[in-house]
Amino acid sequence: MVNTYKSGSTGDVKSGPAVTINNAPITAANVGTAGTGVTAVEYGDGYHHTTVLTIAATDAVTVADAAALADGHLVYTFPAGAVIVTAGYLSAGISVAEDVTNAIAEAALGTVIASGANATVGAVGATSEDISDPADSITCDGVAEVVTMLATDVAIATGDAHTVYFNIASTWGNTAGTDLTGDLSGTAVIVWNFIA
Repeated sequence: MVNTYKSGSTGDVKSGPAVTINNAPITAANVGTAGTGVTAVEYGDGYHHTTVLTIAATDAVTVADAAALADGHLVYTFPAGAVIVTAGYLSAGISVAEDVTNAIAEAALGTVIASGANATVGAVGATSEDISDPADSITCDGVAEVVTMLATDVAIATGDAHTVYFNIASTWGNTAGTDLTGDLSGTAVIVWNFIA
């Protein structure tokens, strides 16, 4: 099997043997970029991709003190060009600095960052949860909760935003206002096709 991949910043195309782990080839062709606190493993052939993201991002989001607030963290950027996302999966954990163990948050993967005084990711807009359906009962103790998979394909045209955010939202508890940051952890899997 021959794997074609881009090397360096010159855009030169080179060919070489594919690396195979667990019977799945790892590719460096037409891959994206992992965000801060995120590592990516890219399975596929350069056109059909399964991207596995391991997320361990500290102080990645901001929560509110006794109020609704949505926020997000960039976990992946697709390569330039046309892309179609066919499935998304998120096993997500949220840890907040203050003791708000009674807080229940919603999380989803989306192409647009969640923001504003919103208690749910969906209230921000459909593109804040277009890569995965939302999980609406994540406790903020760092324990991972599984999000269901994407129901319909998402077409990302060449001129569209190519970003993927780990978005959260809740009506947050009273944290005494001392530290309004949150850590994100877990695994995200994105199945997608590079078109051109």
